[in-house]
This record gives sequence, structure tokens and C-alpha cells, in this order.
Amino acid sequence: MRISIRARLTIWFCAVFFCGVTALGFSSYLTVRASCLRVLDNELSIRADGVEGFLNEHIARLPLARVQHEISLHNALKPAYLAVQSSESPVGDTIFCGTDMAAICAGSVPKQAGSFTTSQQLRVLAVTKTIHGALYRILVAN
Repeated sequence: MRISIRARLTIWFCAVFFCGVTALGFSSYLTVRASCLRVLDNELSIRADGVEGFLNEHIARLPLARVQHEISLHNALKPAYLAVQSSESPVGDTIFCGTDMAAICAGSVPKQAGSFTTSQQLRVLAVTKTIHGALYRILVAN
């Protein structure tokens, strides 16, 4: 049985249209995803700078227990999504670990600075900052 030219052209145009719409949808998805991640990373960077400023002001003049308490009360730092580790010791002592960061604090965190997404769908920014001559690893999440 032979298919008419009209049917063949219709099938051909439908296939081309399907491929075009699929490519447009996929490229739109990638663009929106990249834009959202850029906004999230910018917000996380601003929060990491805020944590650095907070630690710079408080770490030298307050005992560690008081600093931990102050971090837990500071809502602008979003303490549930914050972890601060001392990079001076070989094991990286945890100074503060928020409730939603417990899995990250307990597990292995990539040593390089930068953003990554966890299996719990948290976007995490890890930065290392020098505060009063000591290295601190700050992890903020959203």
C-alpha cells in the first residue's frame, strides 16, 4: 500500500514540528534553571559574606559557646541552613551545624569551594574565609 504525498508531507511536518518544540522546551528549561541557580548562588554568597562579618565581629571577643548561641539566635543568618567549620585542625572541627545541615556536617563535604546540590535538594555554597588569622569553612544552604 502506497501512502499519498499529502500523508507523507503531514507526517514529515509533524515530525519536524515535534523536534522543534522539543528543542525549544529543552533550551527554555536549561535557561530558566541556570537563571534560578545564578540567583540562588548570589543569595548564598551574600549570606556567606554576612556570616563572615558576624564571625569577624564575635569570634575574637566571645567564648565559643556564646558564639554558637548567638549564631543560633541570628535569624538573618538562617541558622538551620548554616555550618561553620574550623579549617585549622586536620579533621575540621565543626563550630556550628544547623538542623537542616546535619547530614552535610556528618558526611563528607567536598573540600573545594563552590556550589553544589545535595541529595536532599539543598543548594549549598562552601567558602573558606580567613577570620582573625584562622581559616574557617562556611557552608550556607537554601
